Amino acid sequence: MRDQLRNEIRTGAYVAGDKFPNERELADGLGVSRHAVREALRFLESQGMIEMRKGGTGGAFVKRPDESLISGAIQAAVDFDVVSIAHLTEARLHLEAIVVQLACERATEEEIAQLEENVRLAEAAMEAGNRQERVRLNIEFHNILARATKNPLMLTMTQALLATLNEITSRVGPVMGRELFEGRKKFIAHLKARRTRAAVRDMQAHLERLHRDLLALAPRR
Repeated sequence: MRDQLRNEIRTGAYVAGDKFPNERELADGLGVSRHAVREALRFLESQGMIEMRKGGTGGAFVKRPDESLISGAIQAAVDFDVVSIAHLTEARLHLEAIVVQLACERATEEEIAQLEENVRLAEAAMEAGNRQERVRLNIEFHNILARATKNPLMLTMTQALLATLNEITSRVGPVMGRELFEGRKKFIAHLKARRTRAAVRDMQAHLERLHRDLLALAPRR
């Protein structure tokens, strides 16, 4: 039953925003019990494929996939000590190297300009003492970079890892200081000139420093 409904979504019979028929209609149409329908819908909801809405206009709606499902799974793995902070930062080091390589090849002038504007706004946020805005802009910087790869999976994986790491760093350590901005300006210059090796080297050095700092500050898992 659940495989039938999942295939309806995968084949495009139902797309994001579409509403499934109600339980009775699904049960009658598929020749199963309403209990089987409810179980199937619960499974699809747990997989992030649908969302259940209450009220007169509620029901089972097909959900657009996003990074929250992946980040939720990663966070759960961290909470249950299946994945350590060292695992997370190591994964990010290797993922970011690929992201930077692809971004050097594919980033548009507009995306590079967005990165430059991001750094300008982050500097202003630091001067204003707005830590929350700096954190937001830091995440946005890496999301712009991942988006520049033109690979939606790279973006989703970046967003998921950052969401989990941000949850941890918000509790254990401060945002980096002024040296971060000088490093980012240098990195953007490499990106603009399509100097892939130099861009990867600078990003790796930055993330390795963060990796060490985070492991030193974070509680042992």
